Amino acid sequence: MEIEPQDTAASDGIWAEHLPALRAFLAAGTQWRFIAMGEGRMRAVGLDYTGVEVALNRAGIETTPRIWRDMQAIEIAARTALNEG
Repeated sequence: MEIEPQDTAASDGIWAEHLPALRAFLAAGTQWRFIAMGEGRMRAVGLDYTGVEVALNRAGIETTPRIWRDMQAIEIAARTALNEG
């Protein structure tokens, strides 16, 4: 999936400053940890950071402390959304 930056004045879309973290998050999108909650329900715990490191390395994505923090912010929001309902 290729993501293109939007004009920073746009009311929707991805701002260019957020693209590196979003690309990193999407590259690691298969690295979620889930736990069984009974009755066939699952709960997202978060990303498996060991798997994330491998995924980012394989994708050729270098992270900075800022990208890592931004990626964790995306993870928290995604985990909340996954666990709703």
